Amino acid sequence: MVGEAIGTEKEPFLIDELRTELGNDFKITVILDFKFSIEAHLRRSSYVAINMGKMNGKNADELFEKYKDWIKKVNATSVYNYYLKVERTQPAQGSIEVINMTTTWSKDDVPVLKNNKDFQIQKFPQYYAICRNGKIIAQLDDATLTFIKKIDGKLTIEEIYQKLCEENKNVANYLPRVEAIESLAEACGTLKARNIIEKCNRN
Repeated sequence: MVGEAIGTEKEPFLIDELRTELGNDFKITVILDFKFSIEAHLRRSSYVAINMGKMNGKNADELFEKYKDWIKKVNATSVYNYYLKVERTQPAQGSIEVINMTTTWSKDDVPVLKNNKDFQIQKFPQYYAICRNGKIIAQLDDATLTFIKKIDGKLTIEEIYQKLCEENKNVANYLPRVEAIESLAEACGTLKARNIIEKCNRN
């Protein structure tokens, strides 16, 4: 099965439901492929509601408002894309494995460069790259490069984005705010995996 599920920053509510309902008699594998904020999900859902109203005249706005109220009541903060495989096993021999491939960065995290003398940023004809010991370890677009230059160990991802918008009005026109911040959070996940940045607790 492939689907979407709402949940918290830690994991989708689906995981607890699977443990409760199927955990004893089934072998369950869940791959969490991508995570995005509930704000981005609601924004996308609003487009669906608008199009529903255009197509069949139903009260899509009312349905959407009820959906938003329900999201608030269950305290959902994130939406996950997932892949699910379920196999029957012998009674009481079930198991569940969760493979989380999503980024662990959020808008409130503070990135800090680990050692800016350990790598170099080089410009190539069509892109920038981070190099270490003469080898390319990550490619960068202009937005990510500008973001890296603003990392100071004090500002959150969201605060850096806001600063970029203040310095260049075109930044805000490139992507909607929610999607832009999530794109930077994804970039932080990649940069951390390359041992370029880490999370820092704000003093």
